[in-house]
Amino acid sequence: MFGPVEQSKSYPLFYKMPAGPGHYFGRLSAGRLYGQKFLIAFLVELSKQWFGKHARHPFGIGDIAAEDGRRLPDHVSHNTGAAVDLFVIHKNGAKRNGGTNRITYRDKEYDSAKTTDLARMISIKANEYKLVQFLYNDPNVQNTVRSAPPIQTHKGHDEHIHLLFNGQHPHTDEKLDRILGIKSLSERLREYLHVLIPSDKLLWFGSRGRMVQALQVIINRLGPSLLSLLKEDGIFGPKTNARVREFQLQNRLTADGIVGPKTKKALADGVLKIQAKGG
Repeated sequence: MFGPVEQSKSYPLFYKMPAGPGHYFGRLSAGRLYGQKFLIAFLVELSKQWFGKHARHPFGIGDIAAEDGRRLPDHVSHNTGAAVDLFVIHKNGAKRNGGTNRITYRDKEYDSAKTTDLARMISIKANEYKLVQFLYNDPNVQNTVRSAPPIQTHKGHDEHIHLLFNGQHPHTDEKLDRILGIKSLSERLREYLHVLIPSDKLLWFGSRGRMVQALQVIINRLGPSLLSLLKEDGIFGPKTNARVREFQLQNRLTADGIVGPKTKKALADGVLKIQAKGG
């Protein structure tokens, strides 16, 4: 029903919104389809629920965030991957196509009843996912739908709904994985351990390949760390070197940046601790 959910390779905290029957991508060429896991889970659940009720009238997903989490000058509130724009519903189920089929709540093609229903559906789910900002300019929707926070008017929001969340939700990471249909953190880390641990090969600055990527994935999930998340690109560069040395110091190992048997064991022990906590 839904396409596979991909994790960002350049910013591991972000996931890509998958294709699905209840929605379409109104700004696919912009590539801003990445967000925090909880937000993608919210959108997947919303899309499934919407499709079950209005199969012929998908809503449009506009900007979420860039894959690398970079600052978006025209969408500053989207930088955290906790915000999304949703385009309004057409009476005939038409999709917004490259900006040429753009409608607002004032246009005759606008489906007021279904857009109001979408806003109502959002407001109900928002009780679970902690919505902090709900922007849309249609006064009928504002007066009809009770939401916390209330729907507010804002310049430029005649054609789309803007949602911003605070990141709080009741789900465990494992529950979010089930919603998205992806492997749990424990399963993913176990697979990467099987790549990293059995080999006698040492890793150090300049190493490349799948083992380095496995190292980066694992060490990104172990903490605490004062350093930024690593790009999981399979290249053992300066940032990976610094993170390995930090990890070695934290585990009372020689901080030489060389990933050998002792460092691999410490990494495996860290993964076991995550699994013991139910991660």
